[in-house]
Amino acid sequence: MDNAKHILGSKTFWFNVAAAVLPLLESNLHLVRDYLPDGGYLFYMCAVSVANIYLRIITRVPVTFKE
Repeated sequence: MDNAKHILGSKTFWFNVAAAVLPLLESNLHLVRDYLPDGGYLFYMCAVSVANIYLRIITRVPVTFKE
C-alpha cells in the first residue's frame, strides 16, 4: 500500500464527519428546523447517500491510519 493516503486526507472521511455532525447540531441547537420542508431529513439522508456513492466512485487510492 505504497500509494495509500492518510485518512485525514480523504474527502470521503471529511464529508462523512460533516454529514454526521450537522444532524447532531440540529437536534441539539434547532438551527435549521424552521427552514426544512416536510421530509427535509429524508432528502438530507438521500443526498448524503448519493454523495457517498459518488465519492466512492472517484476514489482511486486506499486510505490508511498510518502516516
